Amino acid sequence: MAEPKIIISFTTYPARIHTIGRVVNCMLRQTMIPDKIILYLTESQFPDRKLPVGINIYENHGFEIRWCKEDLGPHKKYFYAMQEFPEDIVITIDDDFYYANTMVSELVYWHKKFPYAVIARRTRIMTCMEDGTLAPYQEWSLNCASYAYTPRMDLCAGGGGGVLYPPHVLGTETFSSNYFMSECRHADDIWLKFMEVLYGIPVVVTRENFDDTPMAEYSNDGLFQHFNGGDGNNRQIQNVLRKYNEYYGTDDTLLGRIFAKGKVLAPSIIFNKELTEKKKILLKNLEKSRYIVIYGAGTVGKRVYKFLEESGLCHKLLAFVVSDINGNPDEIEGYPVKNYREYSCVPDINYVIGLSYDKQDEVAIGLTKVNVAEERIIRLDKMTNIVLARFMDKEK
Repeated sequence: MAEPKIIISFTTYPARIHTIGRVVNCMLRQTMIPDKIILYLTESQFPDRKLPVGINIYENHGFEIRWCKEDLGPHKKYFYAMQEFPEDIVITIDDDFYYANTMVSELVYWHKKFPYAVIARRTRIMTCMEDGTLAPYQEWSLNCASYAYTPRMDLCAGGGGGVLYPPHVLGTETFSSNYFMSECRHADDIWLKFMEVLYGIPVVVTRENFDDTPMAEYSNDGLFQHFNGGDGNNRQIQNVLRKYNEYYGTDDTLLGRIFAKGKVLAPSIIFNKELTEKKKILLKNLEKSRYIVIYGAGTVGKRVYKFLEESGLCHKLLAFVVSDINGNPDEIEGYPVKNYREYSCVPDINYVIGLSYDKQDEVAIGLTKVNVAEERIIRLDKMTNIVLARFMDKEK
């Protein structure tokens, strides 16, 4: 049996056609040169098939343009190639990246390790809310380093990094253009993800960081900015789920397959749990203090005060302290502003450093030099500062 060829497949539209040579150049400079580089264009978008001068110079190097009667938007990048080259490997790419010269070889290497999986260099992990429901697309985490090199059903491949599809990987439902053009027109990645789940195909992400560079001129001109941002992706996700969630029967749903081996919580839930835990720790430390002074008279110091007030601990507060009282108010919220040295020898007073994270260590060292014991210093790390801002800053 002949070795599968490697087909690079992508698409573009008139506003980007003038930079397409850059992408082709990236493919021709790969350490593993693909057998074909095919650009699919819609005839109606290019009257008389008129293209920029010079684009045909690549035609002797495996590059070709194929014209489509129907405008399938971003779905063109896979729709035709997978059907025209069913025995070959299809790698889809985007039209707005400078790709690293190892992109093809990296994808093919991992394809040989996992021949029946979709291989991607950029993914999102599909996450859940606390009640177990699918989280909104914005909550699908891009932080996928810990999931690398493992086939998973809850990874969604992103086209920007290059995605490898093995021969015959997806069934005929994938090419239901009437449906995806009406219900998932602008989200080809979403459509392909659910088709992979439908046919039991996992995704393998090769690594979290890749050496590709987005084209700066298109940073604010893409599908996400025009169609899929806000609630755009979520609407298309729900459209597909409504049709296919119970495609094989009520006991075999797409979401059931995706989360069969467990669920990953949405980043915001994890983050808020961490904030809640930090809040508990801060509160416990403050409650153990007999007396408190807040080191700092600015925004963070005032947030500490609000936290004390909300927690019913203001009766422990004696003063705000600073290194130099000149330029500072005489009092804040009715409490005096003093030099920090005035309380350094009082053993029952704890100093809460109400300053930004980058000043915490410097101030703590200064306090120990005037005989404030380390156990009397309550620092606010980055997460604790976020706690104060998130829970207590009413203006934000």
